[in-house]
Amino acid sequence: MIHYEKFIRDPIYGYIGITTDELKILDTPVVQRLRRIKQLGNTHLIYPSANHTRFEHSLGAMHVATLMAKKLELSEEKIIDARFAALLHDIGHGPMSHVFETALSNCGLNINHEDVTRKIISENKEIGDVLGKRKESILALFDEYNDTVNSKIISGNIDADKLDYLRRDSHHIGVAYGNFDLERILHTISKKLKEIGRTLLY
Repeated sequence: MIHYEKFIRDPIYGYIGITTDELKILDTPVVQRLRRIKQLGNTHLIYPSANHTRFEHSLGAMHVATLMAKKLELSEEKIIDARFAALLHDIGHGPMSHVFETALSNCGLNINHEDVTRKIISENKEIGDVLGKRKESILALFDEYNDTVNSKIISGNIDADKLDYLRRDSHHIGVAYGNFDLERILHTISKKLKEIGRTLLY
């Protein structure tokens, strides 16, 4: 059973549990910098309350990933991997979020925040020390060719990232079109056995 060391109060979900290792990840500089990166870039110039950050979104994505993984009856080990991956999925974002990628492109750099995220997870010593042997299995969840269930929780048509930011952005902007029934989605999602060659993927 996953033991939560601390709880963080979130305006969307209430209390989000954090394990000891997740607290260590949260305290690293590469994650703490997300507190200073607005989720919606300059949107706050039009919607003044849109000041939420990539940091709180990452916490929310981790929480939703946990709910999805438990509903799909994944093993505890896979749930832990999904939690770490969701928590770290945005650490590659630069200033102004996605706008920064356009700036990089204009400078001739063909790189996006997903590339940077994978590089940080691969090479950052503090994160590597916490993840230990899990690092490779967590990196695998960011592989676009990974067709397993917990990879789809991190990046798929209906993933933890989208399920969080749609509701969170709507909440902070003050509009209704991002609201949806999360409970209904969690109630109806399921996993199907898919055979590719001799490999069975869930």
